[in-house]
Amino acid sequence: MKTEQLKELGLTEDQIKAVFAENGKDIAAEKAKYDTLKTDYESVKTQLTTANTTIDGFKDYDEIKGKVTQYQAELSASEAKSAQILSDIDFQKKIDAAALKHKPHDASDVLTAAEIASLKASKNQDVDIEAAFVAKKASKPYLFPNDEPFRNPVLPTGNPAPKGKKMTIAEAMAYKNLHPEVDVKTLI
Repeated sequence: MKTEQLKELGLTEDQIKAVFAENGKDIAAEKAKYDTLKTDYESVKTQLTTANTTIDGFKDYDEIKGKVTQYQAELSASEAKSAQILSDIDFQKKIDAAALKHKPHDASDVLTAAEIASLKASKNQDVDIEAAFVAKKASKPYLFPNDEPFRNPVLPTGNPAPKGKKMTIAEAMAYKNLHPEVDVKTLI
């Protein structure tokens, strides 16, 4: 709407100013609505971009789900392995305690691998380990030190050199059944 058109309709200058003032109010109100809608549109556009980015991140959902399952399986296996190691350590402590109590010459010679496997599977390991050591001590006493007092001492060995006398190299070689041609340095 232009000023000339309003003058042709017979409106005065004051009336034309009033019409433009009212028209300006309507335009300002519509512009405010437009600005609000534009702001809302930009907000929705930003949200849509964010949502699309998030959705793109879920494209590998099956792969991620597979990895989670794999990691859970690895965790379970690791926990089982740790429990087995702790169980083995506890079992070994029981074996070591029994060996310390019975004092065999060599603890590794007392129980066979089959006996150890049987004892590991036992429900009452402490009692069974003790019984195994007692049975071995009864059946194979040579694996354990003798508790009897020492009654038969060994007589002196047949050392040809009397006390206080030193042997010559030739006498030592003859005693060891060595030939005189042998280099003495190889004996030292």
